[in-house]
Amino acid sequence: MDCREIELCIGEEYLLKHSSTYNPLSTTWVVENGIPEIINADSAIVSFAAPREYNLQLIVSNNNGTDTMFLEEKFIVHENRIPIDSLYLGNDSYSLSIPDNIDNILWSTGETDPIILINSSGWYSYEGLSEFDCPVSDSIYIDFTSGLQHISEDNCLVFPNPSIDYLTIQCSENKKYNIRIFNSGGSLIKEESLVNYSKTLLDQGLYFVQIIDNQGLIIGNHKIVITN
Repeated sequence: MDCREIELCIGEEYLLKHSSTYNPLSTTWVVENGIPEIINADSAIVSFAAPREYNLQLIVSNNNGTDTMFLEEKFIVHENRIPIDSLYLGNDSYSLSIPDNIDNILWSTGETDPIILINSSGWYSYEGLSEFDCPVSDSIYIDFTSGLQHISEDNCLVFPNPSIDYLTIQCSENKKYNIRIFNSGGSLIKEESLVNYSKTLLDQGLYFVQIIDNQGLIIGNHKIVITN
């Protein structure tokens, strides 16, 4: 195989296929943190749940023995969440903004500009395409009565998105988090605590997942679609 970088979006599927001419009897792909991570087949489909670089290993065997190759290929998986920046302007108004290199922007308010002004409490979200043509989104809750408690650093992943039935939340730090799940109407339908990992069964629909750290700060807001 030629050396190359394979760029993907989170959740995008990629076909692994080798062209060995040595009549292999068995083939095993080891995809670092891939879904799945180990595949025993000549060809297979793989995807990734988190943005980063991943290495690929191929193990083939025939009548002459087994050979392991660390391929000079790597997957570069791009982010699907670009956080909303917020700024309090006074006079009961906030500006919400995202980078201007995002295309096809659509806010939950129906606006299509990178910056919008809001003056009422509630959930706000956007969807768009990144510079790598990956779907990106984020959501945020603005509360004018208590002030905004949202910081952009989010050490938790909420995946896959969209998901079938189950939603997985995984946090990288060994701390206690509080998880709140709201339906599309803004009603709180579930609240639970987690350390590192949680798996939740949900009905079909649109949800907002709010992640709160042990100091009571909202560190993440995620818009999730559940299908059946």
